[in-house]
Amino acid sequence: MLKAAQRGPNGLVMLLGLSSANLERLRGGEAIQFHADEVELGTGIFVIAHDRDPQVPIYRAHVGSAARALVVLPDAALATLRRGELVEIDLLALGATERGSVMIFHGETEASMLEQLARHGIVTTDTRVRRPQRDDGFGLVPTLCAGLGAAASFYAAIVDHKGPLLVVIGLILLAFTIWGLWRMRR
Repeated sequence: MLKAAQRGPNGLVMLLGLSSANLERLRGGEAIQFHADEVELGTGIFVIAHDRDPQVPIYRAHVGSAARALVVLPDAALATLRRGELVEIDLLALGATERGSVMIFHGETEASMLEQLARHGIVTTDTRVRRPQRDDGFGLVPTLCAGLGAAASFYAAIVDHKGPLLVVIGLILLAFTIWGLWRMRR
């Protein structure tokens, strides 16, 4: 997903790019939620949901408190996006407390949407693009634990003569350690 916001004379203009994976996620009943301050709306959560999402009534009940704004997209809007057309929504209609508009567009991937915006001069080499940190669940602590486990296995196998099984376990843990360190480097 791409997010951009800029204040202008007509209020806040927000640009949201949804990838094909985002559209499938919405159709599957999984809402997209992010911090409203990422699009200049202050505290709270910004929610994008499919109109058949069973959680929509709950999201609606929280607009103005925990939910800062709610976009509910029906199948017709998803089809419009897939055709390459823009969906524009008045910000006040979403429950936000300020004027402006939200423009939603679609691209196959985030990278293709950035290329599309660059072709139209919206994104330039001077544009600051923040990419989310990857969190695949294998960070520093599991990597260090795997490394310590590998060292302990090798120590027990070599010094204490505990057998080839510990060498195999040590090699597996060493592989996880190397893989984890490589993932953190990217």
